[in-house]
Parts: sequence; structure tokens; C-alpha cells
Amino acid sequence: MGARCSKLGFCWWPSNLKSNIPYSFDLEKCGESERMKLPAFKECNLDERKAATSRFSVEYIVSEHADKAPNVVYKGQLEDDSSWIAVKHFNKFAWPDSRQFLVITSFKQGPSYSVSQM
Repeated sequence: MGARCSKLGFCWWPSNLKSNIPYSFDLEKCGESERMKLPAFKECNLDERKAATSRFSVEYIVSEHADKAPNVVYKGQLEDDSSWIAVKHFNKFAWPDSRQFLVITSFKQGPSYSVSQM
């Protein structure tokens, strides 16, 4: 699993698996078979995100303006496989603390944590 952040950051997971995904601190205790059950990461381009959120329509807003960084979170559904996504849209002058984007990037040798920014 991994993530990339840009002016529009996002996080994706299949909604039917949400409750089965272990918290990151639990992954160190998991065996390889448990790690393989995690959903694969899928990267979406800006056009796919616009289509999924109906061009960032207000009807798709699920959260606005966190305390530490002004942002808007949209829900969306991808056209190609009907997967649900969340898209976090930041003001370009209010880029948040990069620690918000801590992600697990590799499971083969155990969990590996990294932060990506573009």
C-alpha cells in the first residue's frame, strides 16, 4: 500500500474491506498472510478524480477545513471499477504537515514507512 500527495491528495480503499484492515501498529505483529489481505493501492490521475467527484461538486463534500490545514475532503466513485475514494483538496498556500501522509509502502520485508510529496 502506498500514497502520493500533490495539491490534491487522496487515500483509497475498497469500502467492503475497511473494517478488516489492521491499524499500522498491528502490522508488525501480523504474519505474511495477514499482510497480503490488505487491498492494493491504486493511483488516480486528476481527470479520474474530477470524474469521480463530479468535478469536485459540493454534493460530494464529506469534510471541510481541519484545524491545522484548510482543506476539503470529497467522496467519489471511480468509473472503471466503481471503487469508492476520498480526495483531500488543499489550498496551495496551506500545504499541511507531511506527517499526515505517513503510509506503509512495502510488506515483503516487514512494514516500511515513508512520506511522499510531489
